[in-house]
Amino acid sequence: MDDYEIGVTHRFAAFCKKVLKLSAYKWYDKRKRQEEREVSLTLIYEEYKMDFQDPKNYFEIAWYFEVSGMEVWIPDEQIAIAIKGLNKKLRDIVLLYYFLDFKNKEIAIICDCNVRTVIRRKQEALGLLQKELGEQQHG
Repeated sequence: MDDYEIGVTHRFAAFCKKVLKLSAYKWYDKRKRQEEREVSLTLIYEEYKMDFQDPKNYFEIAWYFEVSGMEVWIPDEQIAIAIKGLNKKLRDIVLLYYFLDFKNKEIAIICDCNVRTVIRRKQEALGLLQKELGEQQHG
């Protein structure tokens, strides 16, 4: 091997070391961020006071609804039952506005209607929810 080939070999080895070192740093950073966001099952268990082995209690943690390809999590069972009782058009508007923080104009585009219709449906849904939640509390 001549001097040029040796030089190329050394530069390539140095490049490989640098790539591996940067990859290791990225992996450690990713793992650290993941550990900061993870929650231990024991903490969840203490917070919700539930038995994970009991299937009848498993779904009491939260209710999930899907709207326009997005999943909405509602932890309060009474509110979730009341929302489930709404027709799809009203439910979608409530979920988009109050749980996903969309604006009326954005909801109008998603639901393919005008802004005034969104406002009217939102008011109608709130009236129905208020009535349903009032009956749940008194009943």
